Amino acid sequence: MDQNVIPTPSQGRVQRSHSNFYYVALDLDKDAAGNQQGDVLDECPLYECSLRGLLKKERTEVLVGDRVTLDALDPQNNTGRIQSVLPRQNRLERPKIANVDRVVIVHPFQEPDFDGAQLDRYLTQVAIAGIEPVICLSKTDLAASPEQLNPIHQCYSDHLGYRVFNTSVYQPESFAPLLSEIKGKMSVLAGLSGAGKSSLLNAVNPSLDLKIKPVSEALGRGQHTTRHVELLTVATDTVIADTPGFSQLKFDTVLPNAIEAAYREFAPYREACEFSDCLHIDESGCAVLANIEALDESRYQSYLAMIEEARSYKRTVQQTSQKEDYGSKTLHRRGQTPVEILRLKGKDREASRRTRRQQVSADMDQVLAEEPPDSL
Repeated sequence: MDQNVIPTPSQGRVQRSHSNFYYVALDLDKDAAGNQQGDVLDECPLYECSLRGLLKKERTEVLVGDRVTLDALDPQNNTGRIQSVLPRQNRLERPKIANVDRVVIVHPFQEPDFDGAQLDRYLTQVAIAGIEPVICLSKTDLAASPEQLNPIHQCYSDHLGYRVFNTSVYQPESFAPLLSEIKGKMSVLAGLSGAGKSSLLNAVNPSLDLKIKPVSEALGRGQHTTRHVELLTVATDTVIADTPGFSQLKFDTVLPNAIEAAYREFAPYREACEFSDCLHIDESGCAVLANIEALDESRYQSYLAMIEEARSYKRTVQQTSQKEDYGSKTLHRRGQTPVEILRLKGKDREASRRTRRQQVSADMDQVLAEEPPDSL
């Protein structure tokens, strides 16, 4: 690409961020009709970009994967400024990333041991975000026989309809079906620390040469090797986000009905429940409970644990809604729906929790329209 020519239009995608700088890959050059004329995305240099003053003032959040418009481009030094963040197709909270086509949940068969409860948490989070997940079952070479993998496939593939791919870094051919699934897409790898995300990327594209660490013998779980979310090109038009692993994924900022809606095995029975807001725990006339033997017991126990965390959050929302307030104000964000929040008394304000309080406010209307607090 000619370094003296600034690509037009000045749009691109955030590949990574560090210390208040955002590293943006510019779009392909296009003619007036929108036809591609230039080099592919991964052949363009990354531009180190700051935020324009107005975005800083508005505290606009910029995520890896965001589509942005740029100005003040300097092709000699590969620097620029983010002028605006374009509307998002979707976003994940953990890991924080936007505009994802597919989430590949990397989950080990062993080392560390298979943990269905954690896999259920990742599947639920992705479903809440409205993104289609696939399961990459890693380290399957550690299975004593292929039959050892059958219960996992029966639960998640046969009964729930998720696509499950068996992979092993010692069997490079095992990645072919997964690569076919994500070809031409922007995918994100998500999963526990030590699940094998970086090993998977190295196997798919050895030139990446990502660092890996063994599972901690003392703790019995993986060690962090990836510290930041970063988009990596593994093949032409195929981008994968490598992300930090998490030891625990919590649902303490989600309302219970979002978790209920994410459980696809409830779909055949949901409409037959006596109450439209049934959570399938101890309610009378619950069609799910009437057919509980048809469900996977471990999946249901995972559901109950997540619901309890969400109920705790719901109580927080209800308590906040009952605080004395001094009216309300409307927050306007570029490209987003205006949000009305309460003006709380001074003693209730905690500047360090500004983002969390806004999220609580956004959930208030929904909670107040549901059952009263004493029904929890």
